[in-house]
Amino acid sequence: MKRRMICLGLAMLAGPALAGNVTTTAVESAALGRALPYSIYVPDGAPRAGEAWPVLYLLHTYGGNEREWFGLGGIDKVLDKAIAAGTIAPMVVVTPGAGANWFVDNPDPGGAGALSTAIATDLVAAVEAAYPVAACRAGRAVGGASMGGNGALQIGLGHPETYAAIAGFSAAIGLPLTGPDLPRDNPNNYSIVFGSPFDAGRYNKWNPFTLALQAAKAKPNERPAVWLTIGSEDKLPWVSANFELYRQLRTSHIPVSLRISAGRHDWSFWESEIPLALQFVSTNLKSHCT
Repeated sequence: MKRRMICLGLAMLAGPALAGNVTTTAVESAALGRALPYSIYVPDGAPRAGEAWPVLYLLHTYGGNEREWFGLGGIDKVLDKAIAAGTIAPMVVVTPGAGANWFVDNPDPGGAGALSTAIATDLVAAVEAAYPVAACRAGRAVGGASMGGNGALQIGLGHPETYAAIAGFSAAIGLPLTGPDLPRDNPNNYSIVFGSPFDAGRYNKWNPFTLALQAAKAKPNERPAVWLTIGSEDKLPWVSANFELYRQLRTSHIPVSLRISAGRHDWSFWESEIPLALQFVSTNLKSHCT
């Protein structure tokens, strides 16, 4: 039977590794003025004495929800296997739910509200208050797939003081717009979130390319490490934009890697990339805050 222990100071259990526990709950968010739902994977046992678990905040695809990474991606099973094998350090994975709202702050009446702020502040605070996790930049990463990959880059590059690493699976990103027209990759997905009528200035403000320029101004040791992956059979505008962001980050001396391998824009590809993403996160996060 699955079990969960979060008591500080306990040594890790000896003997065969047990499965981590996944629960779904919500945090009352001051930024949103409502509850933000999230699912959370917690490893079995407890951190070693003097250590804490690092945390990966993982964002879902367009129209998805907080259960998507577990229901479609099966990431809990990958975590169980990798932690038991010792290929990654035990970590907590948190997956907030945001629907089709691109994880940005939307001030419009009837809009989703300050999602980006809620995730970077209220959600982080709630997790760090409830679990024995590393409550510092060195212990936090943010990742996501498709819309969530865009959100992860937006949140991670927009808050380099909060996250040490960013993992983007097939990030649905585009270059900043130079005119008022909607992005060409999938215009119907942007028209409400970024203003109605569409506001190109708002889109550019939340664009990962714009935020990467800001992150480049941080001290070298405060720039997040970035891992990007995308399938070679994905939409050409997204493949090209991921490559262009990779080039921009390298030019800005932000540590970055890019994988372009066989695959489409789907869960089959993202599921195959999860082990590598977790290894990247494990390598770039610490289990203490010194």
